Amino acid sequence: MSDVSDHDRVMSEASDFSDEEEFDVSIAMPMLKLGAGKKALLQRAAAEAEEDEEDDAEENQEDGDHEMSGDEADAQDDDEDDDDEEGKDGPINWNRRVKQRVLVCSSRGINHRQRHLLQDLVTLLPHSKKESKLDQKKNLGSLNEIAELTSCNKVIYLEARRGTDTYMWLSHAPNGPSIKFQVLNIHTMDELNMTGNHLKGSRPILSFDAAFDAAPHTRVIEELLTQTFNTPKGHRKSKPFFDHVMAFTWADNKVWVRNYQLTENAAAGTLFKPNTTTSDVSLTEVGPRFVLDPIKVFQGSFGGITLWESATYLTPAAVRRAERAEVQSKVAGKEAKKVDLLTKKKDLALPKDPLADVFA
Repeated sequence: MSDVSDHDRVMSEASDFSDEEEFDVSIAMPMLKLGAGKKALLQRAAAEAEEDEEDDAEENQEDGDHEMSGDEADAQDDDEDDDDEEGKDGPINWNRRVKQRVLVCSSRGINHRQRHLLQDLVTLLPHSKKESKLDQKKNLGSLNEIAELTSCNKVIYLEARRGTDTYMWLSHAPNGPSIKFQVLNIHTMDELNMTGNHLKGSRPILSFDAAFDAAPHTRVIEELLTQTFNTPKGHRKSKPFFDHVMAFTWADNKVWVRNYQLTENAAAGTLFKPNTTTSDVSLTEVGPRFVLDPIKVFQGSFGGITLWESATYLTPAAVRRAERAEVQSKVAGKEAKKVDLLTKKKDLALPKDPLADVFA
């Protein structure tokens, strides 16, 4: 008979799995599409893991009861008491096992404004990992491999086309979902010259408009933005302070992103308290500011089944074509007016007088 019981072996295997294996994203996919919160997903996975551990422990205990000695039985009782004490403290902290890290990269051919926006995003996200530019423009599935190599489970990919059009991909690697946006009205920190300033690496307060709960696709957008821009608690590059707010507003079928500093208006020498009234705190914009126009929501990461597609979205090429057609129509209207004016002048001209040259 070995010194280690079957129960201890099962518990050690369970502990090894919980420490080394990461949370299976496929479990959270159905609820993520419905816009469920991260806390509910983790609690559901924790409950399922606890049920599996209890079932395995009961089966092994029934098989090894008649073979255990007195010392082993006492050791098993001590282990069960420790498990009960851990259960009283609360559910398993799955946030410690799910490591949040964001891969930030761009495509070739970005201009100075897009490059400064990318640098501002890296500055705002202390849990980000900046990667070199990607040469491929069609096969974006290679970003999933890069994210796996860099231990990242979120990807922000800035794509530039024709030197003026900017697109942003937000993806949960490697299983999805992913969202494609068009970025409009980009204003970087250096360009705005705002008076606001906050600590670099501090954790943001994410503020979402109530309109995000109106439709399923907006709930998916809200959940993916939350998991991407929320700095994990206790990250080694983050600061344990909340001194700025990232506001996401849903208006005109677009996401308006703003970054504000929390400024305390209390008298000098007083400490900031959590129950401070709203009149003692003001918001000062820091930047950057930009607008995200959602185009499509995909089931997979950078592709897959299209779950939602915007019915009001127009490509930048179509918008420019419509603007040129409008200018051409205006020019054609002016030319037509000139032709009509000349025709009227000819019609209003007086006939030649036959007696005009009699006394010449």
